[in-house]
Amino acid sequence: MRPEALRPMLLKVADLGCSSMHIGGGEPLLDEDGLVAVLDVCRECGMGIDYVETNSSWYRDDESAMRTLERLLEHGGDTLLISISPFHSEYIPFRKVRAVLATCRATGMRTFPWTTEYVPEISQLDEAKPHKLAEFKQHFGEDFLRTIPQRYSLNLNGRCLETFRDELPGIPPQRILAETRRPCSEMWQSSHFHIDLHGNYVLTSCVGLACRADDLGRPLAAQKYPWLNLLHNEGLAGLYQRATDEYAFTPRPTYLNKCDLCQHIRQHLVIDRGISSPDLQPVGFYREA
Repeated sequence: MRPEALRPMLLKVADLGCSSMHIGGGEPLLDEDGLVAVLDVCRECGMGIDYVETNSSWYRDDESAMRTLERLLEHGGDTLLISISPFHSEYIPFRKVRAVLATCRATGMRTFPWTTEYVPEISQLDEAKPHKLAEFKQHFGEDFLRTIPQRYSLNLNGRCLETFRDELPGIPPQRILAETRRPCSEMWQSSHFHIDLHGNYVLTSCVGLACRADDLGRPLAAQKYPWLNLLHNEGLAGLYQRATDEYAFTPRPTYLNKCDLCQHIRQHLVIDRGISSPDLQPVGFYREA
């Protein structure tokens, strides 16, 4: 995120009562200079940094890791959230995670491991190499993947829907619609939110829905944000009705939950029907979901 784009967004959310944020990605430490620039702007704006998220992929050796962490400490980044999960273990050897934790202790960097619950299981596999989810399932049993959403406090949306589509029971769309008659209250939960590098305020529980950060703090005009207003006023049922009536949406036989159905509708609107709207952002999410 460019400093000149970040500054006004920090001032906006601070004006609305947010006093601290966290820095995520992607992997922030793949661009150490960019991360330092973001930390500096946060300090200039008086915005506290709760933590910087990392998956430890950047670790090469203790010496270079020490230099990196000492540099972050100098610029106000004093806590790392270190990801620990079967998802991350698919790509990152656990030895790197252990090494980053050890280097944090050596430099005085505070840590927030998320989540230590998986350490005993990951440690039973070869820590020198990554392990696919299928290996965890083979090693720990058929139910291993099914327990992850509860153990990891995972929202079933985004790309993880495909991970669990064959692991969890499906629900017919008409049943979901019958049980979801009210607007989605999750849309307006603001205790945890994200702002992306494009200037979008991203609804944490409703990935792929957004508004411009500079529009925060005032009513969102229906002309500019038609899909947010539709969901706010009529909920998922209203979105489904409009998508089927006007945009030839055809549902799948089953979905994991209401978020799965909502995301499928929005993906159809953006990818299949070519709709461009500031509340269906970022477009890359719909391409990759």
